Amino acid sequence: MAVRAVQEAVLLLVSVAVLRRVAVTVLVALVVLVVAVVAVPVTALVVAVAHVLPVVPGPAPAAVQVAKGD
Repeated sequence: MAVRAVQEAVLLLVSVAVLRRVAVTVLVALVVLVVAVVAVPVTALVVAVAHVLPVVPGPAPAAVQVAKGD
């Protein structure tokens, strides 16, 4: 009787440990999936905006202006 109780306790502990490991793996997979789902449209949006916006040159840095004599 005592041996059976010990076996059941060990089995319960092992199954809890396995369930925890599976739960952590599933959570990590979900986080990776959410990051991927968010990152792809954001990257596409940034690339699209970069292609649409014109490139406007700003003022030259001071070192360049001095070298040119401005």
